[in-house]
Amino acid sequence: MNEIELFERFKKSSINKDSTGLGLSLVQRIVEYYGFSIKYINKNNSHIITLNFL
Repeated sequence: MNEIELFERFKKSSINKDSTGLGLSLVQRIVEYYGFSIKYINKNNSHIITLNFL
């Protein structure tokens, strides 16, 4: 899954069928509301999510 898809509403992986797919979409909206930023990187098969509070 790429970065853009990760933050879309109702986007979920095929692994967890019980997921609503809302988690990171809600986080992104809250972060943007308060003027912060969120970034996702997939590096060496590791998922890195960075929140910037400045």
